[in-house]
Amino acid sequence: MLVMVILGGSGNSMGSGGEDVILYNSNGLVDAKLTGSQNEPNPNESQNWTVISNAAPGSVRTIVATRALDTGDSADYVFTTNTGNLNLLWAKGNGLSMGYHANRGGAQANFTLSSADYFQKEFKIYPNPTVDELNFEFPDNVQSANVQVYNILGNQITQTQLKRTVPKLDTNAWASGMYVVQIITEDAVQTKRIIKQ
Repeated sequence: MLVMVILGGSGNSMGSGGEDVILYNSNGLVDAKLTGSQNEPNPNESQNWTVISNAAPGSVRTIVATRALDTGDSADYVFTTNTGNLNLLWAKGNGLSMGYHANRGGAQANFTLSSADYFQKEFKIYPNPTVDELNFEFPDNVQSANVQVYNILGNQITQTQLKRTVPKLDTNAWASGMYVVQIITEDAVQTKRIIKQ
């Protein structure tokens, strides 16, 4: 199945304004730009998205990817840290090739990156680099969090539910290298990079 998301898109005309687009197809996640409503998107020279996880337990695929707010690439959408809405257009095809979409629609992603509330909910992880354990400092009013750890290849190496009362993760068995730690609570997802020595 091919899925396409247009960042900052509006209305129901897909591709008429040269919008930044993210595709998921047989090549994985592709950073591209639309060049017209009937044209196939052109992949950007620089692929600026980094896939943190790509999992499909059951019948739903969940992809978590990150990118700089402003990549400096004129083909890329510039994200803001101001509180507000991000307009998205999406289309889904039945196969992996470009063609007429089976489903499409619009959505608004609400974000509050610049609000004081966001900064109050920041988790702290230490020590970094780590040798045998990671300690998690929970923000106020957060009692538990789902913690997922990925290696640099994007493979999940562990997933656990941490509680405020026992906020530690054993890292003894991990190989030396860089890891991505994703912390998921009821109303937020935070991603941090750590090094295991």
